[in-house]
Amino acid sequence: MVADAPAAAALDELPDQPLPGVVPAATEQLSTWPCARCGTPVPFDDDECPQCHARFLASPLPGADNSLLDRLPTGQHKARNAVLVVLGGLVLTGVFLALMALLGTIFH
Repeated sequence: MVADAPAAAALDELPDQPLPGVVPAATEQLSTWPCARCGTPVPFDDDECPQCHARFLASPLPGADNSLLDRLPTGQHKARNAVLVVLGGLVLTGVFLALMALLGTIFH
């Protein structure tokens, strides 16, 4: 279906008032994060609020509980933790295989 020139030109113009049943599209920038302290929408390119200078994931109020980033480990024991995770995985795998072997001999 091809519209003639006057009808096609009318589609390019925006009406002065919204049409009934048509919700206008949001014109504000969608790629923002809300500041936890003041609620200002901040672009994802910024890591601090331009209004109150709170950092991303900062606690809502100064002196309140630490933010999520502050609760994460600092990485001082990163190598030791990695070794413990690997060893724990190997031990659990060994226990699982021993249990399967035992069950295999019982129900064979």
